[in-house]
Amino acid sequence: MRKIWVRGGALKTALAHVFNKYPEASGSITVDADGQHVLSDILKVAEVAKDDFGKLYLGSREFDGAVPFRSKLGNFVTRYLFSIINGKSVNDTQTGLRVVSRSFIPLLLKIKDNGYEFELEMLQQAIKNRIEIVEVKIRTIYEDNNSSSHFKPLADSIKIYKVLFRYSLASFASFVFDYILFLGFFKLFNNIFVATYCARFIAIFLNFFLVKKMVFVSGKKFKETFPRYLFLVIINPLFSSGIVMLLSKTFFVPVYIAKIIAESILFVFNFTVQKKIIFNK
Repeated sequence: MRKIWVRGGALKTALAHVFNKYPEASGSITVDADGQHVLSDILKVAEVAKDDFGKLYLGSREFDGAVPFRSKLGNFVTRYLFSIINGKSVNDTQTGLRVVSRSFIPLLLKIKDNGYEFELEMLQQAIKNRIEIVEVKIRTIYEDNNSSSHFKPLADSIKIYKVLFRYSLASFASFVFDYILFLGFFKLFNNIFVATYCARFIAIFLNFFLVKKMVFVSGKKFKETFPRYLFLVIINPLFSSGIVMLLSKTFFVPVYIAKIIAESILFVFNFTVQKKIIFNK
């Protein structure tokens, strides 16, 4: 029978056990089982955390020295994407050495993910609930080129990155819809501003539904979120049209290419505003 590795499920089972059986415990320490963390580093992180268990503590590796290429590359890509999507830099997003406070456990048990993506979602939940993330430097250790690890670079990376790409996919779907409409209206009216606003007005409802229900999973009421979202939509084309006009008139970039460049520039800005102002809890 093929072995099914459910790292997140195992962690949730352990955290639930500690939460239910040991009410006096202020926090829990999780440690990888593949020899990457030595006792001195575990004690080091625990020592830092002992005075304030209200934060999420990470044993952060520097990824220097003899590090397997797949591990170094995986951490670099994940760290870069995580920083872009969440607006916060975490040096070691995949570390298994963590100190989790008792108050944080109920939130973690609600996470549906049961694979490697659980630990990434843990970081997302910490940021979402304004729980400070503290990184404590530890040694980078890989025994026998990390051959004992159950982490499968391709399959498990896809699971991890799906958490980061939910917004990207929703935005891309809306962009494609908006882009097609823009080209149609531009051909009809031959006016960048008119084409931009007409296309955006139609695409607005698709994007709002996707980001509210599938990306940020916001429980805020429509009357609270939609006016803010609508304001962002109204002012956004000003920037988009301005960039398109600048590129097309000054640098002679074709309009259809300039439009793609403009929307790419605004991608991070739009995500940050929606996450921190519109749909935040």
